[in-house]
Amino acid sequence: MHQLTFLYRQDIYFQESVTNHQFTYRCIPKREPRQEILDLHVNVFPCDFWAFGQDGFLNRTIYGRRSREHERFYLEVSGTIQTDWQMYDTDDRYNPLLLMQTSLTVPGITMKDGLEKEMSFLQKEKRAYEKARLVMDWMYDHFVYEKGITGVNTTAEQAFASGKGVCQDYAHAMIGICRYLGIPARYVSGAIIGEGFSHAWVEIYSEGKWFGFDPTNHLLVDDYYITFARGRDSRDCILNKGTFFGRCAETQEIKVIVEVIK
Repeated sequence: MHQLTFLYRQDIYFQESVTNHQFTYRCIPKREPRQEILDLHVNVFPCDFWAFGQDGFLNRTIYGRRSREHERFYLEVSGTIQTDWQMYDTDDRYNPLLLMQTSLTVPGITMKDGLEKEMSFLQKEKRAYEKARLVMDWMYDHFVYEKGITGVNTTAEQAFASGKGVCQDYAHAMIGICRYLGIPARYVSGAIIGEGFSHAWVEIYSEGKWFGFDPTNHLLVDDYYITFARGRDSRDCILNKGTFFGRCAETQEIKVIVEVIK
């Protein structure tokens, strides 16, 4: 069990004034047995109104609107959270959905060929947890972390074929493999200590419990991870999105800080 402080901040700068700006964020730690929110602060500016909400996967959201002209917008969420990964999540209500591939996770020819030839050893293991651990070990040996070569629409098949990508790609590839093996798997977005930006990892269902795997860092998820959102893939867990009226370019700055109190 640990106590962590966290901060998520996004600054948006528009080249010209925009109006009717509507936004939705999934950057609030989920309330669950593993995460207790001790303190929470939200600051949005400029803003006509904002409110807390919840999506179909029970992820907490912040949504709102700014109607009048503005050239800058920022949202900041900060607080203190207590984490305890000895408390297991046993919720299986979404498992049928989490066994189904999505357009971002579905294995193609390259992934299926790799599963049949290079990862045939997985068939010998019966327990889902051990299979997932072996998948993570294999990815650690065969994948390389590299920025700038993939995007938000890169599929697991494309990432698997190149053997390169960022945390989103690692997560999609591992989810695709686990589901192919008949293991319910879900995408998780959040933050961890020491990175300075958001992170993504995987949770799999085994023997009535959910277990967290971080294939990017080759780690089992523990008390130093803060969960913001879960879903079928990254599209269910988008941390920030919105619309506005205006024909202009924008630049964004995002800062994520997680520190240990005790």
